[in-house]
Amino acid sequence: MRMHGMGFAGVLFDFHKTLVVAGSLESWLRQSVDASV
Repeated sequence: MRMHGMGFAGVLFDFHKTLVVAGSLESWLRQSVDASV
């Protein structure tokens, strides 16, 4: 059960990292579009 809990925490951590990366990519894209317009 302990390994399952760690796996769940790992999945949540990966999901959080993905959200952070996607958020920074989105803001970077918005800045690039604003600069080109």
